[in-house]
This record gives sequence, C-alpha cells and structure tokens, in this order.
Amino acid sequence: MANLEQHVTVGFITGVGIYIAYRQLSNTKSDLGEAIMAGLISAAGATAPDLIEPALHPHHRGVAHSLLAGGSVGKALHFVHGGSGHFTATEQFVLSFLAVGYLSHLVLDGLTPRGLPLVC
Repeated sequence: MANLEQHVTVGFITGVGIYIAYRQLSNTKSDLGEAIMAGLISAAGATAPDLIEPALHPHHRGVAHSLLAGGSVGKALHFVHGGSGHFTATEQFVLSFLAVGYLSHLVLDGLTPRGLPLVC
C-alpha cells in the first residue's frame, strides 16, 4: 500500500510532468511558477482518495478508490475542458491538476497486490 508521502511525491512529479508535456505538445513556453503550481495542486489531488476513505486498514478501498472513480474523474475532465461547463482558464488549470493527482493516487494503488475494485 502506498503511503501519504509516496502519493504526494508521485502526484507532484506527475503534475509537473503533465504540465511540461502539455506545453511541449501545444508549442507554448513553460513557466517555472506554473509548473510548480501544477505539481502542488496535483500533490493535493493525490491525497483526496484517502481523505474520502481514510486508509485505516488495508481493505479501505471503496468507491473513491475504484475504477469507477477513475472513470468519473476522466469524464469530469472532459466536462471541464469541452463540455457544457463554463470554466475560466484558472479553474480549468486547478481542476485538471487536481484530477491528475487523484488519478496518480489510483494508479499507485492499482499497482499494489490488492489492486483497485471495479466499484467498491
């Protein structure tokens, strides 16, 4: 089971990496401050599943730690970036990197022997 420090570290690194990759793919200049902010927001998002379902025991993984939750986060990203939602660029940035962190948490937990449940 990944611990809080691992989730925060991987969330931060993933956020920075996704930010840099996005900037490269869109041929726009990266900004160090924005990259760090993306990492910090992702690190915060990486703590969310355990805030919702605290890791009090090895079998704590319910709906917040499920493939359903991961898919729902992905669908929410689509809504934020192109659905009928009207979000500012700042809101899109924050919500996107919170989602990146949340998904990084699920990936780490999915790599453990217990894996992730489908629903709960």
